[in-house]
Amino acid sequence: MSRSSLLALLTLTLLAGVVPVAADGSEPVRDATVIAHRGASAYAPENTLPAVDLGIDMGAPLVEIDIQLSADREIVVLHDTTLGRTTDVEENLLAVDPRQLYPHVAFFHSAELAELDAGCWGRFADSQYCGTHVPTLAETLDLFTEHPEVGLLIEVKSPAEHPGIEPLLVAELQARVAAGETNPHVVQSFDWQSMQRFDVLQQDAGLDYPVGLLGTVNEADFGTYAWAEQVNPNHGSLTTEYVAAAYAAGFSVNPYTVNDACRMVALIDDIGVDGVITDRPDLMQRVLAPDTAMRATLDAC
Repeated sequence: MSRSSLLALLTLTLLAGVVPVAADGSEPVRDATVIAHRGASAYAPENTLPAVDLGIDMGAPLVEIDIQLSADREIVVLHDTTLGRTTDVEENLLAVDPRQLYPHVAFFHSAELAELDAGCWGRFADSQYCGTHVPTLAETLDLFTEHPEVGLLIEVKSPAEHPGIEPLLVAELQARVAAGETNPHVVQSFDWQSMQRFDVLQQDAGLDYPVGLLGTVNEADFGTYAWAEQVNPNHGSLTTEYVAAAYAAGFSVNPYTVNDACRMVALIDDIGVDGVITDRPDLMQRVLAPDTAMRATLDAC
């Protein structure tokens, strides 16, 4: 599928399939892509199947996830390079297991990761999500087979620590396309060299998924990265002038991670971003199509 076709599908999605409408029937007053950060991670454990499912249910056209490689080179969905924060790994390792000292995801086989509880930590302790496992990318992509209008924003996490992850990702996406899937996925990373490797490999495989550069690309370097389609920086660094320059260079801009309604409005209305990465896709839907209560909140911004 060509890049232009994928972008066209995403545009049609925004215009037809998941246009936000407020609970009281209010029509949209602003337009931007809702991107569910690590799924709807304000409400379900990040990077788990329930969080991704909830992001889809909340009408996000894109759901962002993080990917890494297990010891047996399976692509798994996890943000941190170590497992301590979001799993019960420490409870599952023997005291003599050297991985106790540094439980890096790449030291664990996918079957071991599947046995860990990734849904019962922090504010989700003792929640309905206890027992949720670390998913594979394949499992996550399976959630989208009945939602062809929704895509994943796939962040390749720390690719230098997972050599060879780019061709494995290309192979997985190529298999999905061969099976007839047309979801408008996007691939991004803070490692821009990794993204260039991915882009060359995917073009060789007959794919043309949009590529995003996480972080702030210097305006003087826009031409160097013309092979990419997106620049996705931290929202705090953005100015109207930078976004305008990025647009002029052919990039869309989708900042992370914004969970405040007033900041969403400023980014969309004043700075002019294309989309917003948020833990609260439902909140952003209300910002796009505000009900009476949200209008009052935004009027006070």
